[in-house]
Amino acid sequence: MPMLTTDRLTPERAPTSSVVGVAANTTIYAGALVALDTTSGFAVPASDASNRVILGVAAKRAVNNTASNGARAVEVLYGRAFKFNASGTINSTHIGRVAYCVDDNTVSVTLTTNRVKVGKIVAVDPDGVWVYIPYPGVPLGAPSSTIDATYDASESGVLSTLRDQHNNYDI
Repeated sequence: MPMLTTDRLTPERAPTSSVVGVAANTTIYAGALVALDTTSGFAVPASDASNRVILGVAAKRAVNNTASNGARAVEVLYGRAFKFNASGTINSTHIGRVAYCVDDNTVSVTLTTNRVKVGKIVAVDPDGVWVYIPYPGVPLGAPSSTIDATYDASESGVLSTLRDQHNNYDI
């Protein structure tokens, strides 16, 4: 096709969910944080394990009580903020910081063993913490670049730099 010579209404999509196969002999409850087990390639309840990448939150309960990976699927929601239980103290000074996975319904601002990143803290209520979960992407379980390593060491400085450069930084 030739280059445009006039304005074009370009179709777009704003994906906010996807369907992922569930690991064998696994139950994922509605409202649970869902992770991809990067070893098997199937969805599991989120946990602080070395082979986990957060996908989002389960829209409905998914039960795969078979021995076959992917025999059942779960709809995973993302691209918005979700409210989770907090492990340890999380308050308004933590807004903009990374929330790390403790289990399928709990997050922490303290680095967990495997540093499984859930998303960015956007608000704090007396009974929980709101975390924005972006579109699932590259595994963020461990530093994969200088910026990622610096982000964990000095989050506020990197956030300020990224905000200045990009106006809207999603982790």
